Amino acid sequence: MRPRIRAEKGPKKGSSHGLLIAILILTALVPVAVMVVLGLLGLPVWLLILLAALFTPAGGTALQLTVSILCYIGIAAASLFSKTVRSDMARIRWNPFNCDAGEATASEKVSFYKGVPVFRPVINRSGSFALILFSKRDGVNDLKHERGHNWQLMLMGIATYAFAVAIPSPAMLGRWSKRGNYYGAPWEAIADFLGGAERTHNKVEAVNTGFYFAAGLLLVPAAFWWIRRRNTVRK
Repeated sequence: MRPRIRAEKGPKKGSSHGLLIAILILTALVPVAVMVVLGLLGLPVWLLILLAALFTPAGGTALQLTVSILCYIGIAAASLFSKTVRSDMARIRWNPFNCDAGEATASEKVSFYKGVPVFRPVINRSGSFALILFSKRDGVNDLKHERGHNWQLMLMGIATYAFAVAIPSPAMLGRWSKRGNYYGAPWEAIADFLGGAERTHNKVEAVNTGFYFAAGLLLVPAAFWWIRRRNTVRK
């Protein structure tokens, strides 16, 4: 007689189906649980993220990276239809971290300088806020100065930079412009120092930059108080 061979017992279908259903239920519950947690902690968390974005280097740096990446993608797409754009980018070998200010200023429409996109519209004066709108009237030293403003944005945060630099700079606030010393203003002198612009600043201007930078970081309105105080100094 042949010995009876017992068939190996596999897992019961009922138990496997039950396990599968349990996994599906847990998987479905995960996003629900996440939403509940975010609902409980949402407001404080979002407030912290907003404050960090507006008033810390994290936000300024994140904005700069985002704008630079999006502009590079947009310029690459535009180069498919514009010979001038292709020529401008070929001049810097498509390197977004190009450090040659001369090559960037020689562009016709677009370029990059030290990670920041440079655009060449027909404007009277240059400006920057995560990207550089560079006047064709300006030169290498001016581009370095504008890049210094981008360093300010990354170090100060979005809102701090907007109130302490982006507003007083074009408005020419304070006594400096009135005395024909526009670049002697602390927010402009800081940009010179950070960007490596070749411009002479005396010791008083150098010290003022430190105090103004600290005032802007500690409390944005303090920067404007500084402007008011400095504007009352006698000649």
